[in-house]
Order: sequence, then structure tokens, then C-alpha cells
Amino acid sequence: MKEQLREFNYLRTIATISIIGIHASGPWRYTDALDKYGFIWNETMRYAIPLFLIISGFLLFNGNNKDGFSYLEYYRKRFSRIVVPYILWTIFYFVYDNKNNLMELWEFKVRSIVRLIRMLCVGYGHLYFIVIILQMYILFPVLIKLIRRYPKAVLSAAFLMTFYLQTAEYLNLYQIEIFWMFDHRFYQNMFPTWIFYFAFGMYASANIPTITKIASNYRIELFIIWITSLIILLLDSEFSRAFTTSIKPTVLLYAITSFLFFYSISISFHVITNPAGKFADWVSSQSYIIYLSHLFFIREIRMLTNNDNWNSLLGMTALFFLTLISCLLFAYIISLRSVAPWLGGTNIWRSEKQS
Repeated sequence: MKEQLREFNYLRTIATISIIGIHASGPWRYTDALDKYGFIWNETMRYAIPLFLIISGFLLFNGNNKDGFSYLEYYRKRFSRIVVPYILWTIFYFVYDNKNNLMELWEFKVRSIVRLIRMLCVGYGHLYFIVIILQMYILFPVLIKLIRRYPKAVLSAAFLMTFYLQTAEYLNLYQIEIFWMFDHRFYQNMFPTWIFYFAFGMYASANIPTITKIASNYRIELFIIWITSLIILLLDSEFSRAFTTSIKPTVLLYAITSFLFFYSISISFHVITNPAGKFADWVSSQSYIIYLSHLFFIREIRMLTNNDNWNSLLGMTALFFLTLISCLLFAYIISLRSVAPWLGGTNIWRSEKQS
């Protein structure tokens, strides 16, 4: 990564840790004791998935905004880095969920294969995001040409598309149906519902000086806007009881303000070479394997003791840190092996040799 874009290591690290925070706090949003804490914790980190999409759009555009773009090389890299680990982890979770019925899986092989293929298409649990990002990667060669020629028009079209579908999903909570043709669940994992984040990242990358100037000169203002958007999100979620989704207009506002505010902070630290900076660099490089594996560790850690022991603020915090530590240790161990890229990690020996 170019040195001037090192701040995106911090942004990716924030998003990675926040994803763990969302899933670690999820089960307690409905309990009396932790309703307030779990609710605020969970909603505050709702920027995570949109932030990943913004980062992906930004860095892809920055790395490929040049003549001689090779479609073959582009898709080859995406397949080896993203698709192969996704397939392997989906198979793992499929077997893991059916570990007590392995003989049945084998006995009904055709049905099991059909279920697995469906899981690959729609995404297992948290892996729905990979289905979304793969659609963005497929569209990227077309989007980069359009962004170069009609940047504001493409951004506006992407916003209208995402805003309409996210509003439609939100209104569906009130039995107001404005979806076109298909049920609302069809759109949840489809690119139009999320494309604005990716397009915004590309647009920001095409206008780095302007974005950086805003982020550098208006940190306090961005902080105030960020806090305001968070309050709006909390009030909206409390009113609508829409705790379980990041598909709503208030998240759209909160995610964009979060990116701008976090970016304004990160650009102040991109030259830091102390252990904290190196840690962020490393977590960023291992973010994919951490994302892929973290739900497994959450579920395993929860089974270590009675569920009631986790139903407290201390328990929720302990689960978050135990999961984070487990993911980091797992990523580090895998990074020592040549198999790391197959599982979504980065082999540290190869990285050091390339650098």
C-alpha cells in the first residue's frame, strides 16, 4: 500500500474490530439488564459493513486508476484472495452447523450439496457481506469507467438506488410495501442496496485532495456531525425497534459521517511507526481471516460456560475481548503457514519478502 494511504490500515482495523463488537453485543440487546448497554454498543458500531465497502471502493479505484487495466489479472487476484477462502469457510460452517448430523449429510448427498450451493449464493450468516462485495468486484471494471467520465452522475445514481432500497426495507417494518417485483429479502444481499458506499469510496479516491482537505480542516465540525448522526440513529432504532439491521437511511447517514470523521483522525497517524501503528498494519493485513473466523470463536466461547454467565455487561465485554484475542492468535498462527492465503490470511514471510 502506498505510504500516503496507510491511514486506511487504521480504518480497516476499526471496521474489523467493530464487526466483532456488533456480533458480541447482539444477543443482549433484548435482555432487561443489558438492553441499554447492548443497544448503544451494537448501534454505535453499525458503520462497520458500510465502512468496509467504502474502503474497498477507495483502494480499488486508487490501485487501478491507470491505463492498461487488465481484466484477466484483476479477476484472477479477486478469485484467489476472496472467492477461495469464502468457499472454504462456507464449507467449514456448513459442516460445523451439522456436526451432529454428518451421517445424514452423507446419506442425503444431493440435498446436502443443494443446501451448500444455496448457502454459497446467499452467504452463511455474517458471510452475506462477501456475497455483496463480490458483486461490487464484478461491477468494478464498469464502474471505474463511469466514475472517470461521469463522477457526480454515477454517485448520484448510486445514492438514489441505495437510498430507495434502504428506505423500502425500513418501511417494510411498518408493513408499507414499496419494493418492486421481489420480496424485500431478495434485495438485502443484492448490490443496489449497498452500491452507494462502494461508489462513494471510488468517488472519494478520485478526489483525494478535496476529501483530505475537508478531513484535515474540519475535524471538530466532523466530530459534531458524527455525534449528531449517531444520536439520530439511536433515536430511530429505539423508535422503530430495528435493532438487527444496517439497512436503513439513518445508518446511511451515520456510515458516511463515520468514514469522514475516522478518516480525519487517521490521516494524523499514518506516519506513526510505534507498536500501535504496526499493530494496526498487521490487523489490517489479516482483516479478512479475522472476519471469516470470528463468528466461530464467538459461538465456541459462549459454549465454554452457561449462557447466563455472559448475560451481563462484564460478560458481554469479556466475550468481545476473548473473541478478539482468539481471532488475533488464530490469524497469527495461520500467517506462519503457507496455507494462509487459502484461509483469507496473509503469510507474514511472503509479505516481508515482498516488502
